[in-house]
Amino acid sequence: MNTYRLAPSAWGVAVEVPLVGVDQAVLRTELAPRRGTQYLSISLHDDNGAWLVRLGDARIGSVTASQRARFPEVERVHRSGLVPETLAGVRFNAGIGMFGAVVFLPPSPLAVPRNGTPRGGHALPPGDMVVVDTATGDFTPSQLANLGPSQLVVGLEVVTGRVVATYGGRPLGGFSPEDSATLAALLVDAPAAPHARAFILNGMAGLDVGGPATPGEQIPALSAPAPETWPETRPETWPETWKVTDFPDGTWAVTAPLTAPPPRGRRMVREPGAADFTPTRSWSVSAGNYLTEVEKVRLRRLHDARKAGGRHRLLL
Repeated sequence: MNTYRLAPSAWGVAVEVPLVGVDQAVLRTELAPRRGTQYLSISLHDDNGAWLVRLGDARIGSVTASQRARFPEVERVHRSGLVPETLAGVRFNAGIGMFGAVVFLPPSPLAVPRNGTPRGGHALPPGDMVVVDTATGDFTPSQLANLGPSQLVVGLEVVTGRVVATYGGRPLGGFSPEDSATLAALLVDAPAAPHARAFILNGMAGLDVGGPATPGEQIPALSAPAPETWPETRPETWPETWKVTDFPDGTWAVTAPLTAPPPRGRRMVREPGAADFTPTRSWSVSAGNYLTEVEKVRLRRLHDARKAGGRHRLLL
């Protein structure tokens, strides 16, 4: 079985896709009934228009056909003869003594890259968002706008000691000194031709990087072509409420659809409705405050500066 690894979120936002027919016996074998969300690597198999969700060889549930239809980009993976892989979140409901589960996918049309790693290239695994300084790249604002919204596979090169992201042989942009140093450390022992996932949204670009590249970690180019243009209306998975707001201090915020506060862990999207991820003073999810990726990076750095022992990722 040839699999295709999907990033479970984009710009820190993941769509929460519910599972039906959750197999309690399998989950009780694999997981302890504890509080909080537990994450599993799962695969999505075609099942007469629905998705059969497997943990290894074991079935843990299904995604209905109507939910699957919200992600037409993922069909490219199936049409290319591959099986999509992503993360599932499992929570134990002590009140009823049962597990519930969801699958995490990026909002459409960010779910699947339009391209892949070239022959001999390798990809860094997804994880944290790193903002690309597109002002230092060769793409004009209108060219960046035409690239998005999309997920792209971009190259990473070290030029005069600084890491640069490239797309189509052209510089997409550089990074802040600290982010460049972090990326450079990941590339020291990386296989030849390192690449990473990038999300393009409203003229902004951000890498999705979770650790050093390992041999064999690739994002294959799909044989099923990407659409030349995206549908003008995507009321369920790409609503018009997605907006980017710039602030005088140079920070920005992404407004994403949300109707209920998410649990601790990944930020979830539930349509319809919207929540404004504008800058806040607190990162407490329980307090109802939501952070931009820039704020999370700043908080991480503040946290690291106050605590010796290196950089640690805060999962918000």
